[in-house]
Amino acid sequence: MVMIKSWIGNICAALIFLTAVELILPDNNLKKYSKLVLGLILMIVVINPLLSLLNKDINIDRALEKYVNLEYTSKTQKDYKLKNVEVTEKKFNESLKLSLIELLKDEFGDCRFNIEVSSAYNEKKEMVEIKEINIGYSDKSISSIEKVKIGGKSTSALKSNNTKDIKSEKIKASIETKTKIPLDKINVYKL
Repeated sequence: MVMIKSWIGNICAALIFLTAVELILPDNNLKKYSKLVLGLILMIVVINPLLSLLNKDINIDRALEKYVNLEYTSKTQKDYKLKNVEVTEKKFNESLKLSLIELLKDEFGDCRFNIEVSSAYNEKKEMVEIKEINIGYSDKSISSIEKVKIGGKSTSALKSNNTKDIKSEKIKASIETKTKIPLDKINVYKL
């Protein structure tokens, strides 16, 4: 409503101004050219609010800038999410490794442990899941060295690695009962 009032006021002011200019101009050959120019000014005054309405809504530069910023923001968010998942997974693996070493040192203090944790982020559940845990252990005590025959048919050196060790089964059972990690995800081997 205010805009229409302003528009009508501008038209009236322009008509008064144009009429005054027409009265002041002398009667000669320039009068017809001056009427043309004054008519164009009146047309501009009448059409100007309509053009400003059209130009207000259509601005291609702003629309493109918003789209580019939106695309950049979504890409940045995806990159941030991927980095966040990687860092979370890494911290989870480190934390689990340290807690397992502490747990095993409390129960099996006479051993050294080398633990590797493999995990993956599950997007549906939005949590880190353990793929497998590899635990290598060795006794701190000095172990006896077995003789190995070169060129002979002695296989006694490989026997210790092939046979199931009671201690490795105890380590597996201990981890499973205290952390609720399934046995099939725990691999224990002697270093």
